[in-house]
Amino acid sequence: MRPFPKRQVMNNYENKVFNYRLSRARQTVECAFGILAARFRVYRRPFECKVDTVDHIVKATCVLHNFLSRKHNITEDDDENDQHNSFDTQLISLAANRTRSANEAFLIRENFKKYFNSQLGSVSWQQSAVQRGHF
Repeated sequence: MRPFPKRQVMNNYENKVFNYRLSRARQTVECAFGILAARFRVYRRPFECKVDTVDHIVKATCVLHNFLSRKHNITEDDDENDQHNSFDTQLISLAANRTRSANEAFLIRENFKKYFNSQLGSVSWQQSAVQRGHF
C-alpha cells in the first residue's frame, strides 16, 4: 500500500497519521520476514505457487520459528551469521509497473485512514508520535 505523497501530508493530520501507522506496520512486517528469511531458505527466492499455498507456508514457518525458539536457545553468533549470509537475498526488486493504481486502492487507503483516525482505531500515543515524526 502506498503512503500519501508529501504534498498531501503537509497540513493534513489524518494523512500524517495514516502514513505513520503504515510505516510502523511495514517495518514490523519487514522485520518479521527478515527473521524468517534468515532461518528458512524458502524465503530466499520468489514463491512459485498459489497464493493459498504461500499463506500456508508463511503460517507454518511462523509456527516452526516459535517452536524452535522455545525449544532451542540460539546463540547470538549463530543468529548474526545466518543474517549476514542472507541479507543480499532477503529483498527482491520488483519489475517497474507504469500503470496507475486503481480507484479501488485509493478507496481502501481512505478507509484505513478513517479507521486510524476514529475512536476505534486511534491509539493513545499516536498524536505525539505523529507530531514528532516527518510524515
